[in-house]
Amino acid sequence: MHSIDELFNLRNKMAVVIGGGGVLAGAMACGLASAGASIAVIDLNLTNAEKTADQVGRFEVKSLALAADATSKDDLKKAGDHIE
Repeated sequence: MHSIDELFNLRNKMAVVIGGGGVLAGAMACGLASAGASIAVIDLNLTNAEKTADQVGRFEVKSLALAADATSKDDLKKAGDHIE
């Protein structure tokens, strides 16, 4: 039988959470970080994205906050250029 940590191991993975400055997506970002994923938080409001990225930091994973409009293909491409 596998442990929950083995089943949901996201170490060495990058998760991009669009709308991560909000409550629901912010909680999802923390859940992914708790499984070991590095997190890129994208939100229209950079201040909110930074708050979520700070919360993600408590899981000792890399985090990045980016401002982008999720309805703009150009914004998302520019944000993607900053993600490793």
